[in-house]
Amino acid sequence: MSHLNGVSKPRNRGVPSHISATLRLPPKIVKIIVDQVPNSTIKNLRLTCRFYSETVALRLDRVFISANPRNVEVFTAIANHEAFRAKITEIIWDNALPYVRPEPHNEAEGDYGSDDDYEGCEDEDEDDGSDEDGIDWRGEGPGPSLVAREQQMSEQMPMEEAWEHYQELLQQQRDVLDSKAHIDALEKHIGSFPALERITITAATHGRLYNPLYEMPMICAFPCGFNHYIPRGWPIIRTCVPECDDWDEDCSDWQGFWVVTRLLAEDRDYGRVTDLRVC
Repeated sequence: MSHLNGVSKPRNRGVPSHISATLRLPPKIVKIIVDQVPNSTIKNLRLTCRFYSETVALRLDRVFISANPRNVEVFTAIANHEAFRAKITEIIWDNALPYVRPEPHNEAEGDYGSDDDYEGCEDEDEDDGSDEDGIDWRGEGPGPSLVAREQQMSEQMPMEEAWEHYQELLQQQRDVLDSKAHIDALEKHIGSFPALERITITAATHGRLYNPLYEMPMICAFPCGFNHYIPRGWPIIRTCVPECDDWDEDCSDWQGFWVVTRLLAEDRDYGRVTDLRVC
């Protein structure tokens, strides 16, 4: 007790007087606040001190796997984390690979295309509510805010830098596909998630420019203002007639479906998955 002019004032014995007021907030209040910010902000907050590391939890209920080293790295890290992996109820296989231009059949084809190649093609960026995948990007989805999208558009990278970064993504993709690191990771850890219920194989993860359907680790790692070709995994309506590649015995075009169904048939998930979605 301290005494001032004969009046006794209680002192908070549990919290030292030099502790910041933000660290004195009840955990329930902290949770209400962090529910309004993205996972990237929560991650940075957890790194500031032990209080937030113990009080604030990442929002984790799904993990992503694809032919990208960042996605493979995060998928593996979560699978190996005792607390995080217990929260995972869904695995999403990103079936949309960054576009690699096919080799031209002849020199003339490599220089120019014909008008017939573009006949019937419509403007893919036309916004009429729902896009060619049937997704309404004007809805109240979990995508980035309009402010964040506007910032990305106003800070677009120079074309040369964006092209250089895109080539790095393609090389990383080739390395993962050659090593099959993404397949190995799923084979090893599909049984590591005790609450796993669903596996989704989708080609719509990248959504539209600066408005991804899912903010995967790969997309979160993109430089600010990275303007790039939006990959899609399979044919879509209202676009040019897709080219039909020669049959691939490795099933690379449908690798996600092939790998996932094989692992489920082998009971690698210990019978936990009750919902398989291809969209």
